[in-house]
Amino acid sequence: MKIRGVRGMYVVCEEHIEIAIDEFVNVYEVPPDIYILDKGFFSDWTSPNHYDMCDNPPKYLVV
Repeated sequence: MKIRGVRGMYVVCEEHIEIAIDEFVNVYEVPPDIYILDKGFFSDWTSPNHYDMCDNPPKYLVV
């Protein structure tokens, strides 16, 4: 299963977080930083309401 990310950024739900981490490590060979989207870390960026993996709302940003 492949998660489409944007230049090293994955926005995923709780169900798919492990897949996103694995793909990030496979591509970049370093562990990612993981942010919980509802914590409001990014004032100039709005997280998407959905993503192409499933219909669950996204919960994490993997970068």
